[in-house]
Amino acid sequence: AGFRISRGALGCGLIPHRGEDWLYTYLERKIKDRSESMPNNLHVLALDQISDSANLGSLIRSAAAFGIDCVVLSHDSCDAWYRRAVRVSMGHCFSVPTVRVDDLASCISAMRDKFQIASYAAVVDTSAEIILEEAVKGEIEPRWCCVLGNEGCGISSNVIDACKSRIRIGMTDGVDSLSIGVAGAILLHGMKHK
Repeated sequence: AGFRISRGALGCGLIPHRGEDWLYTYLERKIKDRSESMPNNLHVLALDQISDSANLGSLIRSAAAFGIDCVVLSHDSCDAWYRRAVRVSMGHCFSVPTVRVDDLASCISAMRDKFQIASYAAVVDTSAEIILEEAVKGEIEPRWCCVLGNEGCGISSNVIDACKSRIRIGMTDGVDSLSIGVAGAILLHGMKHK
């Protein structure tokens, strides 16, 4: 794992295989278990076509840091249990549940219909409806899903269409994008406070 204390050590375990049924049961339970102080809060991170395991590990670590309830992966994203993803997540892949779904767009629609979770597609497009820094408190729904896509291709068009709005990070002229790990952390932190 890159640390001297683990040199020569081998870990063995069962990888949890979670699908949409597990996700909906989990979300139902989370909603019922919420305290009186935050009965409506529910935060999900959805990832479309993430192909780099280090980026995935970084996003899972950020999800843990900002209290995200679960991470939903499209069927064509890399595995959260790859050695590199586990290492970069600093082990937070064991505390933040990850779920793989066959059709991310239909899952986003189902989360909206069943649990009133509003999804926001993170884009670099200047015509995005929401600029994170300019959003006023309450503009982001208390139950939200932040959707991020592959650094090269972005989010699939059918997944964007399933989302409530498109959101972007305001940046200075001459800078058109950020790495997925940095952008994800900024969005998760910002959305949590809007």
